[in-house]
Amino acid sequence: MNKIDFKGIILDLDGLLIDSESIALKAWYEGGKKVGLNISQKVLIKTAGHPIEQRIKIIEKAIGTLHNKNDYLNQTTKIYFSLLFSCKNLLKKGVQELLTYLKENNYLIGLATSSKTDITETILKSNNIISYFDIITTSDNIIYNKPNPEIYLKCLERLRLKKDETIAVEDSENGSLSSLSAGIRTILIPDITEISEGLISKFEYIFPSLLDFLYFLKK
Repeated sequence: MNKIDFKGIILDLDGLLIDSESIALKAWYEGGKKVGLNISQKVLIKTAGHPIEQRIKIIEKAIGTLHNKNDYLNQTTKIYFSLLFSCKNLLKKGVQELLTYLKENNYLIGLATSSKTDITETILKSNNIISYFDIITTSDNIIYNKPNPEIYLKCLERLRLKKDETIAVEDSENGSLSSLSAGIRTILIPDITEISEGLISKFEYIFPSLLDFLYFLKK
């Protein structure tokens, strides 16, 4: 493998830095049961990495119109935050080590997440990693969410970096489509969502974990 030359890195949050997607899937499943919906894990996995509005569209495509959508969202939200903030450590393996290495070697670090600003900042602060980021871009800062490239283009602008000076790290197809569409070299570290075969060849590299990516950077 050849070394990657870059000045800045843009990281996703959910499913990459924090183990939130498994919590989200459980919340969407349990929230459904609370309002009489039995949604399969196969359907719910397809929603991973998508903002709420898109998750609902995927579910409705599979099971039909949700006439109790508001109740479903309320129940899911309650369960999600209860599970999320009851976890003592949400960080995935290698997060602290990777961020420390990047900061010590003077790389600019950006965050591009489909989550809202208040949720994002709460998670970053509670896990003691907010200070590592030079910029944080959330769904509140953009009009079009992933897979639209807007969030990554906004990150580049705020980091004052060119596309060829930057790499992105994503865990899902939805996020990867966003970074690749923005013209940014993208590293994939898969979480729970399947990646289309046609997309695999577009990644700069694919690593099984953040630690493996870190070991590669240190070579």
